[in-house]
Amino acid sequence: MNLCQALSLLESVSQSDSTVVVTGESGTGKELMARAIHLNSNRKLKPFVTINCSAFVESLIESELFGHEAGSFTGAIKSKPGRFEIAEDGTLFLDEIGDLSLAVQTKLLRVIESREFERVGSNKQLTLKARIIAATNKDLLSEIAAGRFREDLYYRINVVNIHMPPLRDRMDDLPKLTTHFIEKFNALFKKKIKQFSSNAFEILKEYNWPGNIRELENVVEHSFVLCPGEIIQVEHLPTRIRESKSDGQTISQKPEMKSFDDAEKEILIKILRNNSGSRIKTAKELGINTSTLWRKMKKYDLV
Repeated sequence: MNLCQALSLLESVSQSDSTVVVTGESGTGKELMARAIHLNSNRKLKPFVTINCSAFVESLIESELFGHEAGSFTGAIKSKPGRFEIAEDGTLFLDEIGDLSLAVQTKLLRVIESREFERVGSNKQLTLKARIIAATNKDLLSEIAAGRFREDLYYRINVVNIHMPPLRDRMDDLPKLTTHFIEKFNALFKKKIKQFSSNAFEILKEYNWPGNIRELENVVEHSFVLCPGEIIQVEHLPTRIRESKSDGQTISQKPEMKSFDDAEKEILIKILRNNSGSRIKTAKELGINTSTLWRKMKKYDLV
């Protein structure tokens, strides 16, 4: 799905209240798609509330979703509304829903089916009014087969599925995306940068983009900081981007293509080395969160 196809689907999906699941690798723009659906719907003046399901341990995720009453658990000094309440008549975006425990999945399924929930430590029934949009970078069907995701929850939330392809598979969108980020950072930095030079842009096209659109945004911002004129040159690109092009190779004389996994592993090793092994700095440079970086490092036996 390219940008034009996504925008066409966006218009149709925005006009309904059906539950949506947005899938794709980290950094492909899943939250941007969810926000766009919200802003094009009749709920656009209502809250858009997000929660990263992978950011909380099981004992805390319930409180974050459902809210809690004072004294309901150690540390619950005062009552607190959860995201279901805060979202009101707007949209609740459940990011990385595939990371929820089975126990929390069961409770979430009950809420979606009944449109009712209770705060932790309360028996008072509250009504879910928000639209649910979920996102994941996991293959939920594989998670179901492995016993890590409930099949009934999958079919309950997967009314509409929108897959966001990785940037490496939608390079036709690269000119539009770079133009968008140039406009964004011109406004932010009060500059008048027009474009990337042809050589710099060719390097962008040759890069694998393991961090996807989020990494592209970081690269454009990096280039803005270093560029004193109107055209971003090769020397303004981050070192890892410039070095990703094979030594002594021209773009018309490509070496045998590596698999994406091999290329991604090589990039991870290089950036980790440049950052003296710091996961926080490496994740920031790639435009991904530390939990995503940890999963990639485990995948490639780098931990």
